Amino acid sequence: MQNHIQGHLDSPTDKSKIFAPFLKVRGWAISETSDISVEILINGVVLERITPTLVREDVTKALALSHNITPGFSCEINLSNFNDGIHYIQAIAKSNNNKKILGSINIELLVSQSSQHQIELKHKFLQRWKSCKPDPALTWGRKLTGDAFVEICKKYASFSLHKSILELGPGYGRILSSLVSKNIPFEQYTGVDISFNNVQELQRTFLLDRVNFVQGDFSTIQLSQHFDIVLSSLTLKHQYPTFINVIKNISKYVKKNGLFIFDLLENNEITSSNVNIDKLLEFGPSFSTWEETGTFVGFYTKEEVSILLTHLQLELVTFDHVTHWEGIGERLVVVAKNRT
Repeated sequence: MQNHIQGHLDSPTDKSKIFAPFLKVRGWAISETSDISVEILINGVVLERITPTLVREDVTKALALSHNITPGFSCEINLSNFNDGIHYIQAIAKSNNNKKILGSINIELLVSQSSQHQIELKHKFLQRWKSCKPDPALTWGRKLTGDAFVEICKKYASFSLHKSILELGPGYGRILSSLVSKNIPFEQYTGVDISFNNVQELQRTFLLDRVNFVQGDFSTIQLSQHFDIVLSSLTLKHQYPTFINVIKNISKYVKKNGLFIFDLLENNEITSSNVNIDKLLEFGPSFSTWEETGTFVGFYTKEEVSILLTHLQLELVTFDHVTHWEGIGERLVVVAKNRT
């Protein structure tokens, strides 16, 4: 009797254009037995054999599986030996006496155009956020408070009337609203947002002497003072290809031992200890997406965050988690210290 196999090749998708010299493969597979593996073939040649060992809550929930089952698989394939053009990809799951094709697709490899593509994506990313408006569309059509994030910040930052706060991406002001409503002490607050619309509305809303807002790109903006605490919520996950250029620039305006506290989407699926810093800097985290609106979303492993912070010469203080709203799940909170 054959063992029934279920599964799917999630990415890449059919007719994808691949500009990077590596291919990120992601999917899931389960069998009635634990003895299952997945082969990844390019042009009929097996390049990877993977055992599903990753948590996939979406799959276990949809199929009513035990939480102990780990059906996810993920890997990266080096494409440096392949020429530009169309290549045929297959993912095949195999158990002791059965097999199932999880996906059969074509991709177009365009590594020679990678540099120009990176420039185009950066422009696409900036245009998306320059044109946004300060309304609930920024947070899934639901106006959120900053209360949960501020409570996390209180655990690690020593707020006082002698300390200044810089916020990256205040949007419609939910974090500042929570700081004020909770009577969090601060000497001065500055919010930097790339959207002219956001800055105008924030200036009209918060008429406080010790509060001001500046329009600019986080990665290039020049500031006139130094800050004790830098906060950013639901923002740095959108920085393309990573948040590193933002933190590198902003670090110049943070006092010694000043704190960075920001949240990201966490990728729990990859646990490799071999993160390639050059690839991470150029192409971003191991898993990311571009939404139809032109929004980039990066999902970071804790290891990837740690590698980036080390590269920035920042000290990782701790990781924590925050839930802004039950409908979107929890986010990874990063607390880091400026050592210089």
